[in-house]
Amino acid sequence: MVQSPSENLLSLRFKEFENSLLLLEAAAESEDWERFYSLLMSFCAMEQALTESEGPTLVGDTERLHFLAMVERFSRLMEVVERQREGMAKELAEIENRGRQVARLNRAYGS
Repeated sequence: MVQSPSENLLSLRFKEFENSLLLLEAAAESEDWERFYSLLMSFCAMEQALTESEGPTLVGDTERLHFLAMVERFSRLMEVVERQREGMAKELAEIENRGRQVARLNRAYGS
């Protein structure tokens, strides 16, 4: 079956979208948060452009299901990132608390 130019473009956009998701997953796995943030902004812009311009014209159920699967992967990724963020926030709070304890001891004992 020969695809029309618009179907080819849609297929290309889906592949770019999926590649963007793969890059996001890799950045999160390697804990490269600066890169992750940049990729996240790009991914969200791509998703918005895809749904606004192509969403209503998705060729068939296969493409729609593929898109929904990618959105589900993204959702799971964001849950993992949120748990990591919460863990880091706890660690930072503990470090800050230790810093306050050291400052109190220094004031109390005049170091």
